[in-house]
Amino acid sequence: RWLSPAPRSLPALPDFFMQHTGQVVMYAAAVLASSAHPVIDVHTTRDRKGWSIVAKLKPEDLHHTEQVVAWAKQALLQASEQSSCVYVMGHRRAPFRPRPHGF
Repeated sequence: RWLSPAPRSLPALPDFFMQHTGQVVMYAAAVLASSAHPVIDVHTTRDRKGWSIVAKLKPEDLHHTEQVVAWAKQALLQASEQSSCVYVMGHRRAPFRPRPHGF
């Protein structure tokens, strides 16, 4: 039998992949952190499924959310272009899926 059922939970990603994707994520986080306005805090987290970037804005600056998300996307694309082993799937068409508070 060549088909097997899908696992109930995602396995941890290999360390090599996590290290290289981490470099791309750290670059994007640094770009966001270096923007003087409107980002007030940026941090990254890593779990079994991958990396996350969290950028905080002041409540009065929430109207800049789309701009900050665009900066993050552009920084991720730029960093992945410089990487020898990280590639963003669909980077020429629609590489990011919208989510309620980001992508």
